[in-house]
Amino acid sequence: MPEWLPAIDANRKVFHFKKGEALFREGDLMTGIYFIYNGTVKVHKKWGSEKELIVRFAKKGDIAGHRGLGNDHSYSVTATALELVAACFIEMGFFNATIKVNTGFLFELMMFFAEELKCLKEKCATWLT
Repeated sequence: MPEWLPAIDANRKVFHFKKGEALFREGDLMTGIYFIYNGTVKVHKKWGSEKELIVRFAKKGDIAGHRGLGNDHSYSVTATALELVAACFIEMGFFNATIKVNTGFLFELMMFFAEELKCLKEKCATWLT
């Protein structure tokens, strides 16, 4: 909703991350959601004792940190900048208030989750064959 933009402007923080710097780490307490303004972020998780599984790459316009949503309130993945990254950060309190009242945003978020699940299903089918 265009009417929501002033509220977002008042509640967002913009962070810059250098190459190799983590936006957040697997297991950290979830404090908010990141929207990537520019750059590329590798979203990955531990896989065994010395391996990592790359879940996806987030780029301009993508969201990161949403995998921390749920009951345990911790990030289930790590997000690492692959180059200079600028990201908008929205704290959880404001994010939760937003999805409760901004149904257009909630709908878009649900469509994003549905698409991500579809992609994950396709990747899992590829990994298992």
